[in-house]
This record gives sequence, structure tokens and C-alpha cells, in this order.
Amino acid sequence: MTIDHTGPGTIRGTRDVLDAHLRRRKAGELEADIRENYHPDVILLSAEGMHHGPDGVRALAGVLRRYLPRRRLPVPPGAHPGHGRNARLVGKLRR
Repeated sequence: MTIDHTGPGTIRGTRDVLDAHLRRRKAGELEADIRENYHPDVILLSAEGMHHGPDGVRALAGVLRRYLPRRRLPVPPGAHPGHGRNARLVGKLRR
């Protein structure tokens, strides 16, 4: 379970958090996504290295925009299972 930063004491499951994250990103709402779906001390690991906190989320969002300047990230239905407190998105980009 994950504590929802949008409301005091609200509990959401990993899948709920990830679904909300994907909705916010699809709508182009990065700052709302950070506020609602990331812990302030988040650590993100990627091929680009390790990034910390909201600034790390913003940095990796910028990397993704450079990889996909005019494309949408393909996220197939059911491709984001959450297990416990952690979730991982893995995808392939087609040219």
C-alpha cells in the first residue's frame, strides 16, 4: 500500500498509484503527477543513472521527451503490474 500525498491518511494500492501516474502523464500534468504520486525522497533508477526526489522525476521526464519528441509512449493494457510497494514499467519503442 502507498500513502496518497493528495489527502491526509488516504491509502492507495500500487496499481492505483501507477494508473494515476499514467493518467497524469498522458494529460501532460507532470507537476500534479509529482505531487500526487511520488514520495519526496523517491529514488529512480534508469539507464540514465540514479535520480533523487522531484528534481530527479523532472530530469527523467525531460530525457523521455528527448527520446520521444512527437511520439506517445506505448503502454499496453496490463503491462504495469504492481507487487507490494514497488512497480516497474518496461517498454519497447518502435521507430
